[in-house]
Amino acid sequence: MKQPILYCVFNRFETIKQTFKPIIEYQPSKLYIASDGARENVSGEKELIKEIRNFLLQSINWDCEVHTLFQDNNLGCDHQMSVASDWFFKNEEMGIIIEDDIVATKQFFNFCSQMLEKYRYDDKISCISGLCDVNNINISYPYDYIFSNNIHFWGWAAWRRSFNDFDIKVRDWNIIKNNRQFKNAFISKFTKLNFYNEMETLKLNCPWDLAFKYLNYKNFAFNGKLCIMPANKRLTTNIGFDGTHAVKEFNSHLGWLPDKLNCDSLKHPPSTEFSYDYILQLEHLHLNVAVNKYAANIFKHLFINLVFLMRFVSQILKLIFALFNKEKRQHRLCRLSHLKYNAIIYNYVAFKKMTGD
Repeated sequence: MKQPILYCVFNRFETIKQTFKPIIEYQPSKLYIASDGARENVSGEKELIKEIRNFLLQSINWDCEVHTLFQDNNLGCDHQMSVASDWFFKNEEMGIIIEDDIVATKQFFNFCSQMLEKYRYDDKISCISGLCDVNNINISYPYDYIFSNNIHFWGWAAWRRSFNDFDIKVRDWNIIKNNRQFKNAFISKFTKLNFYNEMETLKLNCPWDLAFKYLNYKNFAFNGKLCIMPANKRLTTNIGFDGTHAVKEFNSHLGWLPDKLNCDSLKHPPSTEFSYDYILQLEHLHLNVAVNKYAANIFKHLFINLVFLMRFVSQILKLIFALFNKEKRQHRLCRLSHLKYNAIIYNYVAFKKMTGD
């Protein structure tokens, strides 16, 4: 059974021509199109968005129930995604979400459709990803998908229940971040440090995907809820980096060629248990990539720490001068928090490199 699709677009016409093509080929029976409005200060954008909307509607040449949410004003990416997802799941119990820079494969649509139907009544499963973040490395695993504590958002699927308690403003972060049970939701210190760094840096203007990741980690920590990802497979790719990337970039680290998956004979795990060993290996791979990227000898290590210290002092001085301005004070506190977590992550990675751990 083909599931409804939510397709979210903005102003990248050439990218949209590529990412809408797989949807045309898949021919869903229900298609929801959410289009953000033009920015008032960008010349010609209103006309461009109108042209994109006309192109999408005119390209639907199969029997399809079409719903549109065309914004008159610009909401911005994060608000637009939040509004569009809310609109989609008010009308549908479950479905697939594609942004306009994601090229999906037929296997992605089939995989998501099967998983949505198979786990339709299993509240333990919260959402589905078309992407497992592995790069030319297979982790030993006997089944075609894993149960994870979170997902990637380059093409995903969910149920209406997945958005229970979703809050893009992450208002309870300052309470939850110190909870021991929540901290234990992370398999590795490195992943936890990276996530805490993002949250502390962006909590005042939280991106929708980070807020949804936060919800997934909370659901895993407190309710044991799991996400599904294909094992060792990437069923989508992203061609929208900087709004200029094309198909020739697919072989880059961030624009890989999608993998193939035989969805007609999926090997299902025997039970819905957290794939701890797989996730642990995956996070070790991510750490090794970071170690190689930030490999430092002792002199470079000391120099970078000195730079961090100087930046800390600079931000503290600016904070003192901003004490009587609430907006500036919040900004400076956010910058200090960002620096703190970056310093922790750098030192953690450098320590791993120097000790060979």
